[in-house]
Amino acid sequence: MLENIKQKDNILITDKSWFGGVWSLNDFLMAEQNLNKFIEKKCKNLSDFEKFICAYHFASNRFCHFAPKDSSFQSDKSYVDVINEGFCVSVGYATILKRLCDKLEIKCAVQGCFLKDRFGKVVNMLIT
Repeated sequence: MLENIKQKDNILITDKSWFGGVWSLNDFLMAEQNLNKFIEKKCKNLSDFEKFICAYHFASNRFCHFAPKDSSFQSDKSYVDVINEGFCVSVGYATILKRLCDKLEIKCAVQGCFLKDRFGKVVNMLIT
């Protein structure tokens, strides 16, 4: 669920889901506008299956590219940051696809978990 938060004269958008993030209103609107343009241009008058294929190609049509080491956790994982900044890892592909499916009213789910070694240290994330 998205909510608006007023902080130091800046409006922030917060998505509290597992794959969410916190963005400035401008960044959020820029990403949403890019998705809406794509939908308007490529996904009109298509069946649900064709819409899903279009969404899949949009999400997967980018290189896997890690954000710089000093970046926030969401920089290559949240759909807003991936669309606006271009850094993308597996979670980024999944969140873009999920957001497009939501906009196209196609049922879709993204699930994730942290994989831990025998000492309890997080070693990877698994996305399905």
